[in-house]
Amino acid sequence: MAQNRRNEDTAICSNTVLLVLGLLCVLIGVVLVIVGAVKLHAAELKCNLEAPSTARRTTASQSTQSCSFSAEAVRVGLPALLEEVKTSYFTHNPNNVAWNPDLRGQQMIEHVKTRYSPYDPSPGALKRKTDAALALLEKLKKFQVDERKLKAREGKALSQAKHFLQHVFDSPFDVNYYAGDWLMGPNYFCWQPICYIPYDVNSIAWHVKPRSYQDVQHVIDNIMKHKNTFDQYRDNIALGVQAGMVRSSIDCKAGLDAFKEKYPQIAKRNSSIGVLDEWYVSLFLQPQYLARLYSGVSTRWKDEHSGQTVDEGIREALVKGFGEPVLNLIHFLEYEHSRHCLPTEVASGLANLPVDFVYTDGVPDLGNRTTKVLPGSGRELNGTETYRMILSYFTTFDISPERIYEEGIQQLNVFMPKVYKIAKFFTDETSDQKQ
Repeated sequence: MAQNRRNEDTAICSNTVLLVLGLLCVLIGVVLVIVGAVKLHAAELKCNLEAPSTARRTTASQSTQSCSFSAEAVRVGLPALLEEVKTSYFTHNPNNVAWNPDLRGQQMIEHVKTRYSPYDPSPGALKRKTDAALALLEKLKKFQVDERKLKAREGKALSQAKHFLQHVFDSPFDVNYYAGDWLMGPNYFCWQPICYIPYDVNSIAWHVKPRSYQDVQHVIDNIMKHKNTFDQYRDNIALGVQAGMVRSSIDCKAGLDAFKEKYPQIAKRNSSIGVLDEWYVSLFLQPQYLARLYSGVSTRWKDEHSGQTVDEGIREALVKGFGEPVLNLIHFLEYEHSRHCLPTEVASGLANLPVDFVYTDGVPDLGNRTTKVLPGSGRELNGTETYRMILSYFTTFDISPERIYEEGIQQLNVFMPKVYKIAKFFTDETSDQKQ
């Protein structure tokens, strides 16, 4: 028994020694690999710094050549025109200046601080923007370019630029002045600039952190200017009623619900104070937002604003300049404009617009004819043409609304008999007619 125990102890001891030696070898191996990798990396860095190889120079040269414009693109002036398109976009969309891809750091901060302006949905601004985009589109169309000589990415950029400008800087809804859909309020998915103002406001908080007294005033003034955006949008919808460009009651309700989803806290609380709990203002309300104020700014602000702190001033601006106008627009859509929305049988889409009379609670006011004219011009409105302008944004080829309608009828004739057949199988009905 004792002999067996000694043998077991010896075996255990031997196994332990072997395990320790094995682990030690593994550890030494790992250390050697790490040291070797570090030395190789250091040697490579030294080599790269002291004597760039021919291969590296060749690779850099090839990279430069592949990124440069082709001779054909340079000949027709494509680089300059693409730059002009980008410049024009930011000129007519000052609410989006924070997304300029060419700016970084302090340069971006100063750019947003000096160039940002809230979205302007006024008819005049929409017309200027539309005319600018269409003028650039005409320049592109007149290009005498041999596309076979362009690089693949240049041909792609040219096609994208045309599509971008045809739809007024990539905006299918509410921006093309001549389409007239900017008179109709938020649509089913709220795919309109008015629904993305939160990102604009957030960009101010992200890039413009006040230091001086003037900086504080500038931030507050910019926040307050958003009131004009929502008030003008409401006025546009009122113009739409008089012009006969109104959605159906179902579409009006869908648009209202979609709009509320973009401003959830204001809508849920039915209070302008709800803006203080919206995601896009959270940076304004964090202590570090005012952490870089110069000495004396807080005291001066408090002295000149009846004891109000800088933080309280920003909160007040958010409530009065943003929360209140958003809530007013929600109430307008829900309680006033909804009364003028059309019965579905009158107009379920754009084809029957503009209507002849102003509707109230589903009844046409025969004594109140609509103008059927685009506000600010003598141009007649046409819902079919509006649809045509929007449609092209979502297609990759030229197709008319009429052709889509014809295709729809053809598909209906193909699939409807199958629907009836399936329905009869499960219901034991023999007639195709609705009972």
